[in-house]
Amino acid sequence: LHIFYRKNKNWDLAEQYIDLAEELALDLEDEDNLISVYNSKAVYLDQYLNDVDGAKSYLEKAESHFNSETEIRTRVRVLYEKAKLLNKNQEYTESRELLTGIISDWSSELNTPAYLDILLQIANVEYLLGNRGEAQRLLQEFLAHDISVVEFPKLVQSKRLQATLLAEDGDYRGAEELYSRTAGLVLERARNSADFESGYWMVEQEYLNLFESYVDFLLKRDRQSEALTLLDRVKTINDATLLENPLVKSARLSEEELARERQITEEMDEIRKKLFTASGSDRLQLQNELERLNAQRRELTQDLDIEEREDKTPVWSIQRNLNGHQKILHITEINDHYYVSRVTKTSVDIEKKQITESHKALFEGAIDAMIRGRTDLEKLYEVGQFLNLSALRPSIRSLIVMPDGYFHQLPIDVIPREAPDTPISYGSADYMIEHFQIRTLNHLGDMHRRSTSSEYQYDFTGFGISDFQNERTNRNLISLPKAPGEVASISNRLNRFQQTNTFIEDNATPNSFRQHAGNSKILHMASHSEISESDPLFSRLHLSPSSLNGTDDEIESQLFAYQLFDLNLNNRMIMLNSCESGTGRHLQGSGIMGISRALRYAGAQSLVLNAWSVNDQFAADFADIFYEHINSGKSKSKALQATKVHFIQHKNANPHFWGPYILNGDNDPLIRDQTDTTGQLVLAFAFVAGLILVSKEKLADRRAA
Repeated sequence: LHIFYRKNKNWDLAEQYIDLAEELALDLEDEDNLISVYNSKAVYLDQYLNDVDGAKSYLEKAESHFNSETEIRTRVRVLYEKAKLLNKNQEYTESRELLTGIISDWSSELNTPAYLDILLQIANVEYLLGNRGEAQRLLQEFLAHDISVVEFPKLVQSKRLQATLLAEDGDYRGAEELYSRTAGLVLERARNSADFESGYWMVEQEYLNLFESYVDFLLKRDRQSEALTLLDRVKTINDATLLENPLVKSARLSEEELARERQITEEMDEIRKKLFTASGSDRLQLQNELERLNAQRRELTQDLDIEEREDKTPVWSIQRNLNGHQKILHITEINDHYYVSRVTKTSVDIEKKQITESHKALFEGAIDAMIRGRTDLEKLYEVGQFLNLSALRPSIRSLIVMPDGYFHQLPIDVIPREAPDTPISYGSADYMIEHFQIRTLNHLGDMHRRSTSSEYQYDFTGFGISDFQNERTNRNLISLPKAPGEVASISNRLNRFQQTNTFIEDNATPNSFRQHAGNSKILHMASHSEISESDPLFSRLHLSPSSLNGTDDEIESQLFAYQLFDLNLNNRMIMLNSCESGTGRHLQGSGIMGISRALRYAGAQSLVLNAWSVNDQFAADFADIFYEHINSGKSKSKALQATKVHFIQHKNANPHFWGPYILNGDNDPLIRDQTDTTGQLVLAFAFVAGLILVSKEKLADRRAA
């Protein structure tokens, strides 16, 4: 349980379960398991909380419990982690001595996978010490064995080291082939090997190291577009697995189908391991076998409607669709670096920026202050300097952001372009949103995703609930007194839309949502939402309670994110004016998991979401003004920009109140702009008048002749 929750980045539960394991080992006086617990605590503190000193103290604690009866395997595990910690501190000589000591003392006790793993680590340390010849020799010794017995991440590590050495020897073609083939296997495995418990693919450290090395290799060769394509694939590495979450699968597949699917996945994993060392006809045969199994797997999971999209969206095709006033800001987090890519119609520029502990403190401090309503403009300005936003040319009017890491919760809109007078001089600050229309997309492929023309029963459907104090559901959420009026006001304001439909209070039930939400061009939710830290797909939308099966024995009052996958929500726009609808846990290669991702997969063409909670009155006012601009025919990003500027000028300039609203998805207007119609009529009149004038002149000429 500890390992499961630490991989899912649920730190509270991870810590809770490892503490329980420690208590149990102490009660049982089980020394071997106590050592294992301390070792796991060290891994947790080092790899997940970046507490190197804490990790070191737990490893020392584990060693203090060694005795004559301690199993060799347990000793090796602790010493191996200690060597990795020494590596992290760049104490390579000490790390090498520890690893070589393990082999010399216990080589006969080690099984083949453990021996090869340690051999590979020594090769890596020798490389870091500058002993390339010894590193190459050890790597060849590693490759001479049957490496199919080694875990997949270690095979990836070996190929990364091999490709690095080839590149340094000037064999760029060989390095490129190895990088490309290995990255391809990792990405292909990611699409088809979701974790059976969590439903997400855990991106191991070895994979991140491979991606970082490969991107750096491409950048050194000045192959910016190829590097961006790879970065985009890394950013979306977990996309396909969302629909394969056990919560989604179990609703559609039988136990027999689930068991068979798992068996096929395991067989495919074994074949991928063999592909690392195969060549020529053997590789072709393995690829054919892999495709055969993949076809069987697709047949089993065809009811999941998994989107088969092309991973490698050509960058040139993205650039071709940009106009001269648009720019893409593409951010990908790999290890302790952000790759910040800036894409225009004519250029691709990628900058690798290290994320130091001071940067993390800056980002976290800026986000926390803004969420609490105590926005610190100086911190936000520093964030803008980190991204070099002040270098944006005046000709750019539209910014398309593809965020990662901290920037899922830190909208670009709120960043001041110039240094603020004071941390709280909100009214005099010059914000990014005042100069740019800003929207977000999840990946480059979204640039090709166009709005579809569907027949809708309604133009607008709104759900508004104020009272969440209900004895039947034991809920105790704060009331939202403005929510029902918000929905009614929007319905009245959209006077250019023909059919509107509202579900207020007791009528806003999960059942009414299922029946009517997908039949509307616009869907608006004024309610509570809740993000689950233990599993993002248990994030939920709170609605009014209704009875299941016509009885009060089963009451349903919420919709979970995983249930949204089963709905057909092909809405042109969904606005969730609810608490933290756009947030959730960030998982490598997945963006923000939970409600927003589920709605996009359910078919929503664009979303307007909240990154943090705002006052009920301000939320209602914001929605009212936003829909007024939508009603006039503005594009979604222009409507959002105009609303935020209105708030800055007339309501409250503190970004806490207007900053959380994020547009994700397409930007098409929901109704024709009135000014466009007037302009077209003027042009038509001028054209007709011109024709009449020309005709009169020709007639006059004929008469004169």
